[in-house]
Parts: sequence; C-alpha cells; structure tokens
Amino acid sequence: MAVTLNAKGTSVPYFKIGKTGITLYQGGNDPHATLGYAVAEHDIWIDTNDKTVKFRTSSNTWDPIADNLGDLTDVDLTGLADGYFLRYNSTTSNWEPHEVAGGLASDWGSIADTPLSYDGYTGDVWSVTTATNTANFSGNVSISDNLTVSGNATISGNLTFGNADTDTVALSAEIVSNIIPDADATYDLGSSSKTWNELHAKAITLSSTDSGSSAGPVIDLKRDITGADANYIGQVKFSADNDADQNTVFAKMTGKILDAADGSEDGIIEFAHKRNGSNVITGRWRSDSLQLLNDTNLTVSGTIDNSDNTGAMSFPVGTTAQRPGTASAGMVRFNSETSRFEGYNGSEWINIDIPDDWGSVAETP
Repeated sequence: MAVTLNAKGTSVPYFKIGKTGITLYQGGNDPHATLGYAVAEHDIWIDTNDKTVKFRTSSNTWDPIADNLGDLTDVDLTGLADGYFLRYNSTTSNWEPHEVAGGLASDWGSIADTPLSYDGYTGDVWSVTTATNTANFSGNVSISDNLTVSGNATISGNLTFGNADTDTVALSAEIVSNIIPDADATYDLGSSSKTWNELHAKAITLSSTDSGSSAGPVIDLKRDITGADANYIGQVKFSADNDADQNTVFAKMTGKILDAADGSEDGIIEFAHKRNGSNVITGRWRSDSLQLLNDTNLTVSGTIDNSDNTGAMSFPVGTTAQRPGTASAGMVRFNSETSRFEGYNGSEWINIDIPDDWGSVAETP
C-alpha cells in the first residue's frame, strides 16, 4: 500500500487510515504538544527531525519504533557484555549474545590450521572491550603491508627489526633512556666497513676486565689509506671558546708517518699549541729523538740523571753572534768561532773550559 501525505489541495500534515483507524502524522513538530492535534493511542508520527517513526502510547507519549535492539521481538539481550556478539539461535528463533573466547567460537565447526586472512589482516578474531577501547589478542599477528600507529605504543618482550642488512630503521624521535647492551664486552657499535661519522658526548669512559700484558681498554685511531711522508694518521684536539666566544683549538697531538716505505716506516707524535694567537708546532716525539721546536724551552724542576748513558751530551753550537739575545745565568754552549765552551754567569759570557795548549794540569795545586 502506498500513502501520499499532504497531497495537492491538502494543507494538514496528517492522513487518517480508515474512518476510525489510526492517523499518520509527518513533520518536525510534535503533532499534539506543538501543533495541538487530538492524537489517539496507536497513532503514528514520522518525525523528520530525528528521522524516526513513533507510536502514540496509552500513557500519551511517543515511543520510537526500535530505537534500541531490545525493542526487536526476535532479539534476546540477556547476559550481553563487552566483547560479545549476536548469533542467531534457530531453536529459539532469536538473536542471542555469544562470548568470543580465543578467537572463533569452538562450536562454529572445524577450520583449517592456517589463520584467517581478510582486508590485509591475518590472524584470529580480536576481543574488543568497548569500555576501555581495548582490543585483546593472545596469538600471533602477521601484517604483509604497512603498520601505522597514531599515539603511544608499549611493547612487552623482545623486538626484532628487519631480516636483512638491506632493511633500515629511521629514528625521527629523540632517545629518552639509556642504551645498555644485554651482555658485557660482546656487541659492537658500527663495523670496520661501516663506521659512524661523528660522536658528540660529554664524557667517554673506557673500562675492561681483561687481564694479561695485552689487556685493554684500547683507543685505536686508524686511518685506512696508503701512507705517505708526513701523512696525518689521527689527532687529539683540545678546544674551548675564546674571549670572543669562538671555538678555538688551543692544543693538539697529531700522529704522523715519517717514512712510508714498506718495512721502514717511522711514526711521529707531533705537538702543537696556540702561542700568542698563532698555531705553533712546539715539539716532535720521533722514534729516535724528542725535539723541542720553535723556541720551545725545556724546564726541569729537579735533577736530570744521564749517568747510565756512556755516550755524550750535545750542547748548542754557534758563533759569537748567534748567542741567545736574552741570556740567563747558567746557560752553556759551544762557541764554534772560538772553539771554546762558554757559559753565562748572569752578566757576561765566559769561557768555562781549559785550552788544549795549556798542557797538563798537576793533580795538586
């Protein structure tokens, strides 16, 4: 049966079915409370505001038709709880609540050992707790495509990222905890072929429990190139901000190769300092000598003991004009112009040796 309300020539929002039958109303206003029509029990109001169909009750109220599942005559909601679903019972001809336990219900019949797969998801059915917006699952989940999580993720247990060295992990976030290996002195950070670029740290502490003559810890500054004369191997720099807040290297130690010929290489440790605002190489510790360079002095507070040396000590050699411009008492040198050893007594240079042409000297005065 088709019914057309408010047909042409009709201005009222209702239609009466039969002489004494029910009346159908339509519109967004209550036919009785707002519009003032004399409605009767069992009348029907099609509410265009909330898009519902309502019956007039014996208590003079409007009752929406099936505004909840309990209004359906073939639905029994007894025992309904979070995580349940409705299943049709052919014995009672009703839809009844049924609990999900561990995925598929045990009485749904047998299924294959392989998990279900649908919409890119493989696994069992999840149990959802609507009160806490939580999905519970105790088995395995396999996702063949991408996984995007908006919000925090808490994972209890071990994590494995990737199954080949072609897989990568990108961290856009910052680390807010310590990174501690599972075992002591077992795992490496980087490798000989894939090294990290720069390490920025406040302090570095190296410790080892190894014993023996080759015990660590070890710092190895390695430059993997073909050597060349005076080639740099590695550096240790000491820097800080100067008075103008500029980062400045004030001292450094540099490892170098003196002779790169195979089998006869010599190593050097070179020292450099900032002196009067300029970089100055102050010394080189070679395999055969310790050299002080560029007017760098050696100051010893104590005694220099060279008694175990059966060789000789070399003094500075130069002409009279090459004497130090600013001398201090106690300086000793060999004057190549006079062929005499001379020393500075605080006011002048004097000869401190005995000429060969004086002959022998008696043991007694």
